[in-house]
Amino acid sequence: MLKNKGITLIALVVTIVVLLILAGVSITAVFGDNGIISGAQKAKEKTDEAVKNDYEQIEDLEGIIATYSITSDGSYSEKKKVNTPKLGSGMIPITWQAENEEGTQGKWVVPKNEDEWYDYQNKKWANAKTADGSMWVWIPRYAYSIAEENYNKNVEGTIDIDFMKGTTNESASGRTTWNNKSGAGNWNIHPAFEFGETVPGIWVAKFKASHTGCTTDVSTGMTDTNRTDLTLQVKPNVTSWRNITIGNAFTVCLNYNKSLNSHLIKNVEWGAVLYLTQSKYGKNSKLLGNECESKITGAGSKIEGDVMSENGQTYLYDNSFETKHSYMTENGKEASTTGNIYGIYDMSGSYMYEFVAAYINQEEDVGKNGSSLLDAGSEEDTKKLVDIYETSERKTMEDNWNVNKNRYGDALYETSGEYNGHNAWYGDYGGYFYNESVFLARGNCSMHDTIYEPALFYFYGKPGANENNRFFQTSSNSIIRLYRLLSNFLLRMEC
Repeated sequence: MLKNKGITLIALVVTIVVLLILAGVSITAVFGDNGIISGAQKAKEKTDEAVKNDYEQIEDLEGIIATYSITSDGSYSEKKKVNTPKLGSGMIPITWQAENEEGTQGKWVVPKNEDEWYDYQNKKWANAKTADGSMWVWIPRYAYSIAEENYNKNVEGTIDIDFMKGTTNESASGRTTWNNKSGAGNWNIHPAFEFGETVPGIWVAKFKASHTGCTTDVSTGMTDTNRTDLTLQVKPNVTSWRNITIGNAFTVCLNYNKSLNSHLIKNVEWGAVLYLTQSKYGKNSKLLGNECESKITGAGSKIEGDVMSENGQTYLYDNSFETKHSYMTENGKEASTTGNIYGIYDMSGSYMYEFVAAYINQEEDVGKNGSSLLDAGSEEDTKKLVDIYETSERKTMEDNWNVNKNRYGDALYETSGEYNGHNAWYGDYGGYFYNESVFLARGNCSMHDTIYEPALFYFYGKPGANENNRFFQTSSNSIIRLYRLLSNFLLRMEC
C-alpha cells in the first residue's frame, strides 16, 4: 500500500478549481462581449461596412472616371436638343439615385453618362457640385416668346422656349431670325446669356445661400451676418443667410469663386430661371414655395399637422421636417422649379424676398447700402455684374416703369400688367423702383384673400438695407454666376 501513488482530496479540489478558472477564462475569451466570437462578428460587420464603402467609392470612382467621357463643354447636343452643361474647375456632375420607387429617399451620385445626368425634354435639369459641396443647376441658353394674351398682363401662360445651339444664333428648331426686343409674340434670344461674351448657359444656386456656420437653428443665419468674411455655401436643410446689406452680399458672391466668375444673380438672370420654369421644360404651374418660418433652405409648403406659429401662417422646423418638408420629399419637390428634385428651390415663399444685382440709376441712393455695386470695376465689368435701370425725372413708380418698359427677359414688364399691386402673373404682387427704393427684391409672398401665398413673380423696390427677411442667391456661367444671397441671396456662376 505504501507503494501505491495517488492524489489527495485537497489536490483534487485545487485541480478542479484551476480547471474551472481556465474554463471560465476560455469561455469568456470565446463568448464574452470582447471574446473571439464577438470579435469575429464585429470584424465581419466592419468588413461588410468596409466592403460597402469600397463599393460606394468604386461606384463614385467609376462615375468620376465616366465624367471624362461625358461631354460637358457647353457644346450643343443633337441628341439632347440642348447645350451640354459646361463644368468649371472643381465641378462634378451629380444625379439623384432613388432608393425606392417613390424616390423620397436616396442620394446624389456621379452619373455614368449624359442620359443619367440630364434630360430637359422631361424636366430633368442638370445638377452639379463644387468642391465645397455646394449644389448648382444648369440653365441652358435659349430663346423665348410670350403670347399676346399673356404679355404685359396679369394672366399667366406657357412661355415658348427654343433652346439655342451653342453660342450661335441658330436654335434647335432651326430658327435664325430674332426680334430681340420687348413685344407680344416676339422671339428673343434671352439676354441673360451675355457676360461680356455669349455663354452657352449659366449655373444657378440650387438653394438660397447660407454660410458654413448655419444649422437648423434660425439664429445662425441672422446673428452677426452683415459682414463679408463668412464662408458662403449652397446646401439644403440649413437656415438661410439673412441680415446682410445688398452691398455686402454682392461682395460675398464675388469672392466665393473668382475662377468661376461667381456673382450675385442679376435680375435678368432671375428672369431666365422664371421663364424656363414657366415653360413645358419646367413646372409650368404655381410653385407651392418655401413656407418654413425657421428659414430652412429647400423646404416645402405647410401641410396639415404642422407645428404652426402664433399667426397660423407658417410652420416651424421640427423632428418630422425631413420626412414632411425637406427638398427630397414630395411636398418639398412641389417648391422646385421643375416640380421634381432636379430643379431650383427657394425661388418664392418663406415670407422673405431675395435681392438681385439690379438698381435704378440713382448713384447717391445706391451708394447708401450698395456702394460695392457702383465699384464693381470698369464700365464693362459693371454691365456684366449688374442690371442698371433708367431713372425718371420724378422718380415715381409709374414714371420709372414707363421709362424701362422696353427691357425684356427680366420678368417685370413682360409678365405684369402694372407697376404696382397684384398685377403680376398668378396675381403676385409687384411694386417698381421709386424714390430711394433703388434696389430690386424678388420671390416673396403675396396676400391672396387674407392668406399669404408664395409668389414666384413677386417684385418690389427696396433700399437694400440688412433685414431679417432678406436673402440672396448666386449664379455663374462658363464663368459661374452666383445669385441668391441677400434678404437671401442667390448665386450664379459662369463656366
